Amino acid sequence: PERGLAVALADTIMTRYPDPDTIPYRVWCYVQGYVLCGQLKLWAATNDERYLAYARRFVDQHVTATGELTGFRGDSLDGMMAGAVIVELYALTGEERYRRAAERIYGAFDGYPRNADGGFWHGRSLPGEMWIDGVFMGGMFLVRFGSQIAERDACFAEVAHQVVCLASHCRKGDTGLFL
Repeated sequence: PERGLAVALADTIMTRYPDPDTIPYRVWCYVQGYVLCGQLKLWAATNDERYLAYARRFVDQHVTATGELTGFRGDSLDGMMAGAVIVELYALTGEERYRRAAERIYGAFDGYPRNADGGFWHGRSLPGEMWIDGVFMGGMFLVRFGSQIAERDACFAEVAHQVVCLASHCRKGDTGLFL
């Protein structure tokens, strides 16, 4: 039953939004990352090439033959999540342009703004703000990049640091609860 629901949801999304760039919110954002990572998991579970093709359509609209990116700004952790789809396609295909594009996204973490304790700001325009979904979105890219392309130890350590850092800011006294 769960697979049937996943198929129904994926098919509905592809019917409503035949171009992945039109998935609501904005182009090159966490929404594409969530939806398209799900499409790739569904492709792996069903071998239905439509799901792979849909994810690849998004990536191919934004990654040139030389690995340049269009639409990616690197100004928020929101956009990092969509980069996880590029890493997955590199792992599946071995196409160097996908690796180069993923490296460009990874490079956006260099100089990315942080709090004094090293926590990523959610966005460059949000001084000092850490958001739990941002830690997840940046982490999804970093874990995939580290496991599939390079910098495994550094990527995994960074994700662990971000989770611990956020937890330290969100703990409600000694209650064991988080805000």
